[in-house]
Amino acid sequence: MYKVFKDCEQIAIIEKPVYIKSLSDGTFTPATEADCQGIAVDSVPYNLFGCTAMAGVTETVVLCECDGGMEMKDIYAAVNNAVTTANSKAPMYTYGTEDIEAGSASTAATGTLHFVYE
Repeated sequence: MYKVFKDCEQIAIIEKPVYIKSLSDGTFTPATEADCQGIAVDSVPYNLFGCTAMAGVTETVVLCECDGGMEMKDIYAAVNNAVTTANSKAPMYTYGTEDIEAGSASTAATGTLHFVYE
């Protein structure tokens, strides 16, 4: 996994960079890491720090490789903390037309889970 930083702020976390370079007509094409000028994140082109800047692209990013497992662990902990905090406010969960006690919703069910606070 990779973290993408712009102006010292993380803007994305991606599985694999989409390396790009610009052509003489101003369009972008996929590139290898060795001959790239930048990356695309959600189809937005960015210059890559340390590479030749692409014409018309004003923002530069830094790409940092990270441990995907640790990132997922941190995300899981943040979600778990949010759910624990939400449950401490004693919400009532509704699922379709059924009322479900807090914390007992099944992940195997289908439909939309709604959080209702009184």
